[in-house]
Amino acid sequence: MPSDDDDGGNDDLNDNQDDDADDDTDDDDEPTWTDPDTGLMWLNPGLAGVGRLWNQTWEGAKQACNNLTYAGYNDWWLPTISELRTLVRGCPDTETGGNCEITDECGNDCGSLWCRTCDESDAPFVGCFWPHGIANLDIELSLSTCDAHWSSTPVYGDYSLAYYLNFRDASVDYISKTREYATRCVRNADSDDDLDDDSDDDSDDDGPWTDPSSGLTWQNPHDELLLPQNGAHDYCWSLSLLGQDDWRLPTISELRSLIRGCDQTELDGSCGVTDACLSLSDCWSYSCDGCYYLSGPGSGGAYWPDSISGNIDWHWSISPNPDGIFVGLGWIINFTDGSVHSNRDDNGSYVRCVRP
Repeated sequence: MPSDDDDGGNDDLNDNQDDDADDDTDDDDEPTWTDPDTGLMWLNPGLAGVGRLWNQTWEGAKQACNNLTYAGYNDWWLPTISELRTLVRGCPDTETGGNCEITDECGNDCGSLWCRTCDESDAPFVGCFWPHGIANLDIELSLSTCDAHWSSTPVYGDYSLAYYLNFRDASVDYISKTREYATRCVRNADSDDDLDDDSDDDSDDDGPWTDPSSGLTWQNPHDELLLPQNGAHDYCWSLSLLGQDDWRLPTISELRSLIRGCDQTELDGSCGVTDACLSLSDCWSYSCDGCYYLSGPGSGGAYWPDSISGNIDWHWSISPNPDGIFVGLGWIINFTDGSVHSNRDDNGSYVRCVRP
């Protein structure tokens, strides 16, 4: 865990905007830096005086990035821990693909000594384990900006904790979300022409999809994560896509609204499991068992709209099954056959977040 090394300052990210959106990777005076390896565009504060990006709580950092309009863009987000690790240079264990196992896919009980092994004296760029193109000093305040940076990745199963990366020693760890750490927002440099395409229904385009029948907007595609129900809730709560941060885990009725081609488990079908009826003994029947395997109208035979993509196996809802006595239970849907079932809430299933 880190020492108390807060760096001071807490100005609004939008107070000092610069119209220069040049992505020159060798010039610290530019307000953004685009990583040629990932295509991610990073807010590049410091010499350009682009806001004060330290002393933010996790929630404050998340909101600051989501609300940021800078360099002509408004689709910034707080990076995930895997995205933040793509910036590491000179510390093989915590660079992407290194021995440190803390990633977006492994957000609980994954830490090890490999996640905190590099010596500060070995930092390749003026005391920082990151690329030369990233500014490391704010001349106006004479403060280093390469200390601990927030990621948006929570510790699944413990809502109060989230991961950070300290670029002074390239360590990856977690801490209480109430701590105040640096914030470096990111966006996809390739999405310049896609800011207004959130509700595009073209199944070939990645991005949130709005169901015209329900008005709900769904994450599309979903991340390939297998999480327990509480972890799925935390993941959606922390998700930020295209400037939207009000994502959540769907209820069982909302998740059923995605089913296509299986009459009995579509939302108005004979399966009795809904938001208003969650007891397995009172509400579930064989009509909830779904339809023929991989015979739905979606891609690959999925029982969902052809406009969305991703793994079609079990998906979590936020809805509990109150019949659990010794173990927690929750409701899930398998889109391979459109079935609705109850599962232990500590078992891993896929997650597709929804808003509003």
